[in-house]
Amino acid sequence: MSILFLIVIYLSFISLGLPDSGFGYSWPYMHEVLKVPVEAAGLVTIIVTLCGAFSSVVSIRLSKKMSTGLIVTISSLLTGVAMLGYALADNYIIILLCSFPLGLGAGGVDATLNNYVAKHLSSRVMNWLHACWGLGAMISPLIMSFAIVSLNGYQDGYIIVALIQLSLAIYFFTTLKMWKKNGVNEQEDSIDNRDLPRVTLRNLTPWLAILTYFLYCGAENSIMVWLNTFLIESRNMTNEYINGTIVALYSGGIMGGRILTGVISNRLGNRRVIRYGITISLIGLLLLFINNPYIMMVSVLLIGLGFAPVFPSLMHETTARFSSESASRVVSYQMASANIAMLSISPLFGLIGSRFGFGLMIPYCIVIVVVLFVIIEWLNKLTPQIKKV
Repeated sequence: MSILFLIVIYLSFISLGLPDSGFGYSWPYMHEVLKVPVEAAGLVTIIVTLCGAFSSVVSIRLSKKMSTGLIVTISSLLTGVAMLGYALADNYIIILLCSFPLGLGAGGVDATLNNYVAKHLSSRVMNWLHACWGLGAMISPLIMSFAIVSLNGYQDGYIIVALIQLSLAIYFFTTLKMWKKNGVNEQEDSIDNRDLPRVTLRNLTPWLAILTYFLYCGAENSIMVWLNTFLIESRNMTNEYINGTIVALYSGGIMGGRILTGVISNRLGNRRVIRYGITISLIGLLLLFINNPYIMMVSVLLIGLGFAPVFPSLMHETTARFSSESASRVVSYQMASANIAMLSISPLFGLIGSRFGFGLMIPYCIVIVVVLFVIIEWLNKLTPQIKKV
């Protein structure tokens, strides 16, 4: 596996992270320009995630007929066009229409690369891959805050993100031959799961594995989408630079935590780093009750650091819990459930927050994370822990 090819894979996930946190940061300003209520973000999220869920399931099947590189190229092109549409939109309907290609593009990259890396590369590479998503998600609110303060508003921020996405799509197109040279026969740190039984969706264990993604992504995305709204509406914080820094620290914590996890995951194992991560995230959520901007910076950083290993380590552990044939199917449904969580859990909080106060984001996420921990430990007891070969 060449270093250059790994760089291509990492760039793919940077491009995936760029649109995610940017929307959450820009929405408090967008809804005023578009003249729609703040909870209208929920419908945008529903469209993006529903399309992402559909794309997650379909892309795994498409990868048998198309190269992973081509799927990544097309997906990046779709997201770039969608971001350009967000920038030029002067009404809410256009935002909704642009959300369709955004969801399809994001789901295509997410499911295809997660399945590829989970099967053929190490836990270290999987965590560093998702650290690159965190890098993209951290850069995006900084771009948006810069555009709002120093340029002509969030529209210029979306233009910058669109240009980055489209440039990456062109670059990915030039690297299509590289995907053929680095085929699926090259495996490093693979998992010997040949003796694991084949499972179907009639069994409990795959449903628990799917449910973990539903819960985790629901909590992660709720904070991603509503954090800046929480700061403005619940904490009366209106300084764009401070808010942008807090939002960026959340994504930066996820990114930095995944870099760190990549260093230690092969030694500690996926299950242990997941336990540590959830514990740290709960400490961060509790600190978020304190209404002080500097403590909030620490708290969101801890939440991000704690969340960091959960998604990639659970994904990599899927190939250890199930046979190779079963794992591919479970991964596709895990990605779909992640999108369904963003379709339901995050918009649901938008409705709750708009009616009862956005300060409820903290207990809302604490309950989800506690339930997630219980489900993961239950799944661990039902599935054997095997070593890499």
